[in-house]
Amino acid sequence: MKCSHHFAFLCAGLINLTCSYAQNYYSNPTQKIYNLNYFSQQQKAELSPELYGVTPQSYIDHPELGILPYNAPCTDCVEMIDKRTSNTRQFLIKGTEGKVVWSHASLNDMNYKDEKGNFISIDPRLKQSDTGGVYLAHQQPNPIKLDMLNGFTEMQLQDKTPFQFNKKITAYFTDDFLEKTAQQNINRSNYSAGDEGVHIYEAFTNIDQQLIFDNASVKSNYVIYDTAVFAHGSKYFVIEDAFEIPDGYSITRNQYEGVYNTSGLWYGELVLQNKNGIEMAKFQKPVVYDSDSLNEPSYYTQEIIAYGIEQEGNSCRVKVIVDMKWLRAPERIFPIIIDPLVYGTTTTWTGVMGTDETPNWCTQTLSVPTPANATLTGSSVHWEAFATGANCPPACRMNDIQVQIQTSCGYSPGPTFVWVCDPGCNSPGYWIPTINDATTAALVSCYTPQCNSFNIDFTLYINQFNCVTPGTCVTDCVSLNKMDVIIEGHTAEAVALIDASAAWTISGASCDDQWGWLNAAPQYGVPGYTYYWSPGDYTTDSVFVTFSGVATYTYTLTVTDACGTTATDAVTITDNCLILPITFVSFTGYHHNGSNYLNCITASEENSDYLNLERSAIKGGFETIGTLKAHATSAEQYEYAFVDTLPFEGVNYYRLKEVDMNGEVSYSDMIAIYADYDYMNPFLQLNSENPVHDMLSMNIFSISAGDATLKIYDAIGNEVLSSQFSAGGGRNSILLNISLLAPGAYIAFYQKDDERSEIKLMKQ
Repeated sequence: MKCSHHFAFLCAGLINLTCSYAQNYYSNPTQKIYNLNYFSQQQKAELSPELYGVTPQSYIDHPELGILPYNAPCTDCVEMIDKRTSNTRQFLIKGTEGKVVWSHASLNDMNYKDEKGNFISIDPRLKQSDTGGVYLAHQQPNPIKLDMLNGFTEMQLQDKTPFQFNKKITAYFTDDFLEKTAQQNINRSNYSAGDEGVHIYEAFTNIDQQLIFDNASVKSNYVIYDTAVFAHGSKYFVIEDAFEIPDGYSITRNQYEGVYNTSGLWYGELVLQNKNGIEMAKFQKPVVYDSDSLNEPSYYTQEIIAYGIEQEGNSCRVKVIVDMKWLRAPERIFPIIIDPLVYGTTTTWTGVMGTDETPNWCTQTLSVPTPANATLTGSSVHWEAFATGANCPPACRMNDIQVQIQTSCGYSPGPTFVWVCDPGCNSPGYWIPTINDATTAALVSCYTPQCNSFNIDFTLYINQFNCVTPGTCVTDCVSLNKMDVIIEGHTAEAVALIDASAAWTISGASCDDQWGWLNAAPQYGVPGYTYYWSPGDYTTDSVFVTFSGVATYTYTLTVTDACGTTATDAVTITDNCLILPITFVSFTGYHHNGSNYLNCITASEENSDYLNLERSAIKGGFETIGTLKAHATSAEQYEYAFVDTLPFEGVNYYRLKEVDMNGEVSYSDMIAIYADYDYMNPFLQLNSENPVHDMLSMNIFSISAGDATLKIYDAIGNEVLSSQFSAGGGRNSILLNISLLAPGAYIAFYQKDDERSEIKLMKQ
């Protein structure tokens, strides 16, 4: 089966089904480039108070505390060392006070236990030893040693037995494997080394060797640069490795992963077994590919490359055999890569999954633990897919791979879309994207925040087109070598606001507004929040507060979510309005017979010239309706009275504007009076400050005389206080003791016959 390579395409299935997918090109740099030239500096431990604050005491002495592990998904983070398992780990993002957590899970092991039972991060990078030319990759379950002085690679197998290979390597031509022509021994004298391996230049004439190291694996790439290498007329080109295997070991062909080609040569895996028949290592199927980017049909891979093995006692020879007819073909484009790969653990090779041709999918599911006590805010998915370059035909290339990710929430990039490597990926190699966008964030958006961690299954669907492979989910064309998922969680955060702003400065015209509402706007964590404001000991999400005079007010909000996680935030109000040079005992008012009566009592005055009485029908937009001469400087008590004979119908707001001898202006608190000339509607007027303390003072304007009831209800509708009284027509003054009520929001409800009215208030 073959599919046309268009942006949107249709494929006919093997059982007459059809599939339709649009391709999303992932165009960021996603092809693996090996570091074979330099060694990274050893990271030093970074032990911060933030890290100590989240680390249990029993982990303080962990040898990797404060050190980011190899291939950590972030640099601005610290690892919570106590959260490690063999294939999971968690990170806190710096600067978030521990609120943003990344939970990382991998298809492959990321950690292993040392002799003390500590989980140690796997780091397959080479490091220079004390001996020049000897390099070690010891931080893994199967330590690896590269000895360029004596010419071998050594891997410690699962049973702790050392296995040396890449040893006595020769290259030659042959027709019958008996006579060898133009034989050369490997020359390791000119090489560069880095974190991921070595590059040996001119290992053979016009042929380089690259040794690439990963967790319990060593890849040997032979890079052929020139057709002159194949001037010989022989049938085969052979690269042979001669080495000793441990006592009782044997190398055999894996009958479940391979076939004999038409020349009788073995195209498949080789298995290294110990004396008990247990697999200790594998040689992956060899591949060979050139630099042709046109994806033209060619030979089947099993006809152009194979393995040959010889064993006599402990002496073994493994031969990589390449058909010269294919190598010499005029359509070959150099360089040509010959690629055998040795795995050293079952956990490494069982992590490799093959693919099938479209529309069939191969799937790999990874269970990822979520951060506890958190709202899930995103996820990212990383994979490593290897296009072998094998000929099906045609050759398998990276841009033949299609991937889709699914959770219970949906698909990335979408139910009818797939991820593909960009058009420049028209070659064999490793495709290693990390997808972190809105579609991967949506993969976790449907889950309800929970206090306990739970697992989310991420399923990766993968296939290839253009190349038909025998069997189901085989590695001949493409293999999925790695899969990693990160889930981001955000624990509870408190956001404190004043009138919907993070801060408030009162000055100029805004001096009219000497009061406001504190609001709690909690985010993330697990909802079911409780609140605490300080000062004031308020426990509601909204709190009414007042201000007076030049001062800075800071209110601290503590939010506790359903899991008991606490978070704090503060809001600051800067009041730049001048304090009145008059000390007030009271500033009150009431409505009677169509007029509003206002009364002001002062205890002392200093340098005061006069008082303007200002009125507004709305909160703000005041006008002067009268002037009262002040008493300059005095320590005596004075009473000022004023009658507003033409108030607005409804609510009237009043304040005093004080002007001192120097012309400086400041304002009093504001009061409100309800004016209803005909008393056609009942009305409640709060005389007390809001929030109210222990005594509630109210004016009740009644249409007619009779028995009346005043009830107090809490925020959820429960009656908490009731008072009956005989109301007169007009204004009635009521004083209630509410000292036993808890702080919070309440509603005062007045009823007399058909008269009803209510007002909201806060108890402090």
